Amino acid sequence: MTKRMALVIQDNVYSKKLMAYMRRHPLAEGWSFSLFTSWSSFKASELAGDTVDLLLVEDIAGSALDETWLYPIAILGTSIEHDSVACKSLKKYQALPQLLRQLMDYYQERSSVLQGRDTGQAQASFSNKQTNIITVYSGSGGSGKSTLAVHLAHAAGSLRERIFLLNMEYWNSLPLWTGTVNRTDSKRASGLSELLFQIKSNASGDNWTLPQKRHERLQFEYMEPFSHPDDRHMLTSDDALHIIHTIAEKGLYNSLIVDLDSPPDGKGVVQASLLEVSRKVVWILGEGRAALYKEEKILQCMEQQSPEQFRQLLTKILFIHRGQYSDLPVKLQRLCSQAQFHPLPTIKQQQLNQREQLNISAELRAAAGTIWSVCSAVRRVQHAR
Repeated sequence: MTKRMALVIQDNVYSKKLMAYMRRHPLAEGWSFSLFTSWSSFKASELAGDTVDLLLVEDIAGSALDETWLYPIAILGTSIEHDSVACKSLKKYQALPQLLRQLMDYYQERSSVLQGRDTGQAQASFSNKQTNIITVYSGSGGSGKSTLAVHLAHAAGSLRERIFLLNMEYWNSLPLWTGTVNRTDSKRASGLSELLFQIKSNASGDNWTLPQKRHERLQFEYMEPFSHPDDRHMLTSDDALHIIHTIAEKGLYNSLIVDLDSPPDGKGVVQASLLEVSRKVVWILGEGRAALYKEEKILQCMEQQSPEQFRQLLTKILFIHRGQYSDLPVKLQRLCSQAQFHPLPTIKQQQLNQREQLNISAELRAAAGTIWSVCSAVRRVQHAR
């Protein structure tokens, strides 16, 4: 059912720009928009029986608001603070993708309250699911993280495990393995953008469909990357948890392998949430002194920010390194001694085949099989409990 957003904005140039952007963005699919230049004209429309699901007003009009409205209200501007369950202040002059995402997040939050649904339930429910969540992570780029994630999924799939590989990178390299480079239609929401749109537009979770694909050669299922880059950059921790939860809820997979990169902004809110719900974290240490120094600093920062949470995380980490334990700096050795450690072979740089796909490395595939046995042992122990 189409939802209606009413906008009360006097700034004609701004309103036209905002309306044009929202009407063509996938997150705004399923919405109709009505623009009013004055508060009185909006009130006249309401009195005539027009329904409203979300109201967006400039702060100049916001001064006429009271506390009797039955729908969420967002106020553009900085001079008025109206943050409450039913009313929220937003910056008028900010990037439009960010503004639209904040609007949709607020509407989803408000809808969750009206339906008695707590967004925190997604995280709590993971402990009751049989899906084994394994996150492949690295604090430095170029570590071979995505390559290992693909080989890990392939190794598990070869053992007839039902595997879903979810690449949550900012710049997703999975199409190089699946052979779908340049095949995504950027004019419509597809893959992860399609699922995110369903989550945003239907907060209750009813009738969410999973736009998954199966790769027979690699023997796992996956989703195409975000078709709109803004969707990944503006992803919230709640969004990420709902994506994970949607896949786990289907009950189709023994394991969900998440390919997760370090955040470009250094905040890592999404990363922290996904690491927390994972049963196993395969952490690939970078090569070279500079990369290892960066890994060391990231781990030290995590330890200082939340010592208890970090100790719990260490019990789940399997550190991977292209070298021996003795090659690591002393501080990293200390951290690795509190977790698990496994060496990884060095492989040659891979080339695209005739189908523009990267090939599986037999040597790395064998190492991934060993790593998988460690990860699956965690699942067997937890299921036995």
